[in-house]
Amino acid sequence: MNIEKLDHLRQSGVLSEEEFQEQKKKLFETNDANSAPRTSNTGNQKFGLGDRGFNVLLHLSQYCSLVIPFLGIVVPILLWSTYKENDPIVDQHGKDVINWSISSAIYLIISFMPLFFIGSYLQIFIVVALYFIFPVIGAIKVAADEVWEYPLTIKFIR
Repeated sequence: MNIEKLDHLRQSGVLSEEEFQEQKKKLFETNDANSAPRTSNTGNQKFGLGDRGFNVLLHLSQYCSLVIPFLGIVVPILLWSTYKENDPIVDQHGKDVINWSISSAIYLIISFMPLFFIGSYLQIFIVVALYFIFPVIGAIKVAADEVWEYPLTIKFIR
């Protein structure tokens, strides 16, 4: 992680001033010790993936619900909780993914209610379409080194 990313996280409210100074100090210590910048303070490997690859996996892990219901909520929580303490970018992406997973589950449950009264499948189709589209957009944004908050997300975890 470079100083510009840290500053962006501080300005967007993800990092407090104290966390920013701590991460900046670690960044400079790491650069002095290795004479090569590291992308995070946990090293470059997370489950055998680099930082971007891990964050892409975090976004796409929501599709685990296609195999077993609610696994798309459990797997992101496990991935996020593994590195959230050591890497503020993983923490931010994890919160976004988990908040969207829970929000979309709630929206899906709510969208079934009118089905009993008016018989419309449109709201279910919209929620399912967004469930498939948003993680892909999130993964693309991560690959471009951007933080993207899912629209329509209820902030359960801040």
